[in-house]
Amino acid sequence: ILAICSASHASLALKNNSVAAAYGLGYAYFQSQMYYDAIEQFRAAIFYEPSNAKAYFGLGLVYNKLGWTEDETAAYQNAVKTDPKMAAAITSLSFAPRAVSATATTS
Repeated sequence: ILAICSASHASLALKNNSVAAAYGLGYAYFQSQMYYDAIEQFRAAIFYEPSNAKAYFGLGLVYNKLGWTEDETAAYQNAVKTDPKMAAAITSLSFAPRAVSATATTS
């Protein structure tokens, strides 16, 4: 039983370290304007921890820099859905471009 508990704790620590490392690398790549690498790392952080609002927010920042407005909005929405009190995500979402519906463009 002790070996199982130790393995479980080691697995949890590896997961937590992976999330922190992926988020940290994502932020570093973002700061270095290496946006595609940042996307990869923020997505990895989300893979390891789907409730990571900071990683969704980081994706939103990257998508903003790339001009990917629909993805930017979705990332901020996911950040707010994951952490409804995340002020930076709420503010960014309020300024994020909204997708234009197909009916609005054909009218």
